[in-house]
Formats: sequence, C-alpha cells, structure tokens
Amino acid sequence: MTTEAILDPWSSVEDLAQPQETADELDLLHARVAHRFGRPEPRRRALAYLRGLVSVDGARHGQALAAAAGESSPDGMQRLLTAAGWDADLVRDDLLGYVRQRHVHAAAALVVDEVVLPGRGPRFAGAAPRYLAESGRVESCQVAVFAAYATGERSILVDRELCLPSPWDTDRRLRRSAGVPDDHEQGGSRELAAELVARATRRLPVRWILLGPALGGDDRLRAWLARNDVAFVARIGPGTTIGTTIGRRVTAAALAAAADRRQGGEAWAQIRVRPSRGGRWDHRLLLRRRPQSEPLFYACHVPRGTSLNELVDAARRTGAVRDGVRRARATVGLDSYRVRSWTGWYRHMTLAMLAAAATGASAAAPSAAIPSGAMPSGAMPSSAASSVAAGSGWGEVRFPTESAARR
Repeated sequence: MTTEAILDPWSSVEDLAQPQETADELDLLHARVAHRFGRPEPRRRALAYLRGLVSVDGARHGQALAAAAGESSPDGMQRLLTAAGWDADLVRDDLLGYVRQRHVHAAAALVVDEVVLPGRGPRFAGAAPRYLAESGRVESCQVAVFAAYATGERSILVDRELCLPSPWDTDRRLRRSAGVPDDHEQGGSRELAAELVARATRRLPVRWILLGPALGGDDRLRAWLARNDVAFVARIGPGTTIGTTIGRRVTAAALAAAADRRQGGEAWAQIRVRPSRGGRWDHRLLLRRRPQSEPLFYACHVPRGTSLNELVDAARRTGAVRDGVRRARATVGLDSYRVRSWTGWYRHMTLAMLAAAATGASAAAPSAAIPSGAMPSGAMPSSAASSVAAGSGWGEVRFPTESAARR
C-alpha cells in the first residue's frame, strides 16, 4: 500500500487495508491526516493524542493524555490544541474521505442535530446560560451542531460546528478573548445545520437527510431542504404546524387526531399531507404510537412511491447524532476537554471524532460498501429498509378535507 493511497482521500476502497483492531485503525487514520501537520513534533503528538483518547479511563484532559504518552508536562498536548500549525477543517475533510472509502452504504443517512455540552464556564468559547430540563436548573453550556453518517451497522460523527449565541454573536471583545476569527459570520443552529448538510453531501452519497429533535421543528430548515429536492425525515413536536392540501396550517397533533386510532402495540402510520412540485415528491407526516407513551411525529419530504417501511427505517435513525455523542463521550472523552479557545474546541472535537471513528470501525461488522465511482456524490439510491414490526399495520392515512382538520 503506497503512501499516496493512504493520503489521497479519494483513492479506491480496494487500496486500503482492513485492520481489525482499534490501534491499527488509529494508525491508518493518522496516516491519512499526517500531511496536515507541517512539522514532525505535532504530527507525532497528534498520534499520541488519538491513542490517549481511546486508552485513558476517565477525563481525557491534557495532563492525563500527556501521562499516557510518557510526557511529564501537559504543555505539548496543550500546544497541539492551541498553537501548533494545522487546520482542523482539513483534517475533518480527510475524515469525510475516510468514511466515504471505508463505510459508504446504499441506505446511509446524514443525521444532523444540536447537542448541548454543559459544565462550561463563561470563558469557554460560545458558553452561555441555558436551562437544562435534565438537571432542572440554568447552567453555563456550549451548544454545537453535529452531523453523523448513519448506516444499518454504525453511525460515525463526521462534522461539527460550535454555536455562538448572544452576546458572542456581537461582542467583539468577548469573541477576541476566545480567539473567534474576526471574519467569522455566526449563524444560528439552522444555518450551521444547512452548512453541514451542504458540506457532507458534496463528499458522501446519502439516501436521507435526518433532522434530530432539536432541529426537526425548524420550518425554514425543512423548507430549504424541500426547495433543494432533498429527501428528509425530521423529528418534530406535536405543536409543529404543517401546511396541508387545503391551504391551511395545522399542528402535527391535529393531523394525528384525524387519523384512525388503533389499539394494540407499537404502531406506525403515514399521512399524506400534500404533494410538492410536479407531483414527484410528497410531504407526509409519520406517526409512531407506543404503548403508555406519547406519540412521536416526523415531518417527511420524500420521492413519490416511498414506502412506509422506508420511512420507519429512516425515523429510527434520527437519534444517531445523540447516540454517537453519547458513545464518544464514554469511549474517547468527546466533551472532557479543558481548552477554552475557539481553535482548541475545533481541534479537540476533530481529533475526538477521528478516535471515535476508529473505535466504531474496529467494533462493527463491515458495511455494504459501494465501489469507488459507482455512485456520484450526493446521489440517493434506493434504501434496503427494514420491515415494520408486527402490530404496526396502519398503512397510509389520507387527510384530504377541511372538516377532518378541524376535528
């Protein structure tokens, strides 16, 4: 295997070895990104950082990672995250290339969601007070938008953006204290999600865009995806309003009330809300009823002819980002960082995503890869969807009349 084959993010799948252990996968990933580090010292330390993330128990702060690398001081690890000369975005692009080579799948989805990172003091870039329902109190948190590439076998975190809420969006002095670039134009979660979608779909073929619960209710994000003829399934709340064929906007809960309520176990139903341009696409509402639990709702924009099975298969993966973050917290210390700067956050998150990709690849069975060149970037092949579980045979429920909307 040549060095060029390792470093080129678009070389064929067959050119790459298939290591079985995490350590070998880490070496492979590091070899792909090594050329992004201009000097030998940060290049070697990046590998030590990756190895420390997967081997250290507990908090993966600079001192612990330095000790794992046999260093007496955390200065080198801190320098890697703050002052060494390398670009975290280019390393992220290499991660996307690695995922395309090793894990591309005909039924893959790109899942995008917002994640709250609590326990960050006010000096951490982007940190702001936020009420957390889990703790029942206001805490200083960072908020980020993550993207995961989800197949039937695994989900891999592939991209990240840090949100800058008020006053970080306008306070120039505060931004400079954390090293936020002067030319960085901060958008909200919706704009960052659109950026992640556009960036990932240029490099990865996906069947669906899936929006997690924090982003699915954003009307403008869903409208942007629909205008661009993107198939999506978005987790929404019962109060989210949806346009219908009769020109009215009604809540997801009202649409559900108009559907036939059947008794029994878990049940799925789809309601055709309205067709879109040219009749080639449908806007649908997907419902999931669970015994002794509140129903779940999903807004869908899908090609005409998409089956209920396919929608259910997609909806089951809308939590992939949060599941991926949860696993990465436990296995590679995704949020156990102490760096406060903008640059340090992006560098740690990028290296942690590399380490998480290596641990996920070594633990999971091989995916159904698509040969290089067999599918253009951004194509949406047919999904090999799982069947709907027994007892969920609602099928399609149409919602054609104004009287049904008012009930």
